[in-house]
Amino acid sequence: KFPDTIVVVLTGFSEFSYAQKAIRYHVHDYLLKPVSPKEFDQLLENLSAELSRRDNRQGLYSRAMLADEVLKDHFFQGLLQPDAAQELPEATLAAGVELGGRLHAVALASLMQRPDGFETQGQRVAQGCAPAQLRLLGDQHIMLIVSGDETAELMARTAAGARHLRAVMQEAELTAPIGIGGAYSGLDGLRQSAQEAQHALGYAFSTGETLLFDPELRKSSGSLQTDDCPTAAQIASTLQSGSGNRALELTGLLFTCMRRRRVHESECRPVLQRLQILMASHLTREQLLRAPAMLLPQQGYACLLYTLRAHETPEHLVCRLLLEKKKKKKKKYTNKHYSTHKCTDRH
Repeated sequence: KFPDTIVVVLTGFSEFSYAQKAIRYHVHDYLLKPVSPKEFDQLLENLSAELSRRDNRQGLYSRAMLADEVLKDHFFQGLLQPDAAQELPEATLAAGVELGGRLHAVALASLMQRPDGFETQGQRVAQGCAPAQLRLLGDQHIMLIVSGDETAELMARTAAGARHLRAVMQEAELTAPIGIGGAYSGLDGLRQSAQEAQHALGYAFSTGETLLFDPELRKSSGSLQTDDCPTAAQIASTLQSGSGNRALELTGLLFTCMRRRRVHESECRPVLQRLQILMASHLTREQLLRAPAMLLPQQGYACLLYTLRAHETPEHLVCRLLLEKKKKKKKKYTNKHYSTHKCTDRH
C-alpha cells in the first residue's frame, strides 16, 4: 500500500535469517539493540539524505513529464494549423507520439470552457475505441484520434467514440458539437482528418446537429447564392424603405434556406453580421423582440447611441467610427463585434 515508505528495523534479535528477510523486503537499515546515540544520529542523517535524493528524482521526473506534455500539446495543436505542415514530422519525433495503425481519423469537440477533472472520463472514451488517444487542447478543444488498418471499421469506431464523448460531456453538463474527419494514412492524413473535423464544426451553425461528419456534409451542403434565397441586400433595401415586418419575413426565409441547404458558418457569418447592424438601426423595439436571437446585440457588448449623418448607411457609420478610433485612440468603439467589417476607400 505504501511503496515509498522507508523502513528501518530496530530489533534485539541477531539471527541471520531475520536480516536476510529484511534485505528481501528492501528494508533500508537493520539495527541491533542497544543502539548508541552516535549510531542513531548517523541513521537519521542517512534517512535525510535518502529523502533528499528521492525529492530530487521526483522533481526531475515531474519536470520531464511537464516538458513531454508541452511537446505533445504543440504537436496536436499543430494539426489544426494550416501552415504547420512542415513542422509536423519534427514535432512528432520530439513529442514521442505513437500512432497505432496505418489509418487515422479525428473527432474534435469545441468547448466554451475547459472541463474540470475530464482526464479520467476522457481516457475511458479512448479505451472504448482503442487504439486511440484523447487530448485536451487548451481551453477550447477535445481531440480524439482513432487508428486502424481498415477504413469502414475505423470510421465505425470513430463514430462510436464521438458518441461516447458526447455522452460523457452531457454527464458533465457540457453541450458542444463534435466534428469528425475522414480516415487517411500517414502524418499528412492525420492532419487532413483533424482539419476536416475542425471544418465540420462550422456546420453546427445551420444544422443544429451535434455529430458532424465533414466528408458527407461537404457533399450535401449548399450555398445562399440561389434565386429562392433572400439576399442581405434585399433585406437591407426592405429595411431602409421602412418595411420592418416584411424584412423579418425575408429574414425567416433566409434562415430556412440556411438550415435546408446546410450552409457552412463561413458563408453565413458575414451575412448575419451585416444584418445585425441593419436590424439594430431600423427595427422598432417590438419588431426586435420578434427578430432571431443571433441578430440581436450580443451579451457583454457596449451599446452606445450614434446618429447617422445625411445619406449615411449603418455600414458607413461603422467604418467612420473605425477610422475615428485610429485617429483618436482614447475614443471607445461602439461594438467590437463589428470590428471585422472591411472598410474600403469607397466607404
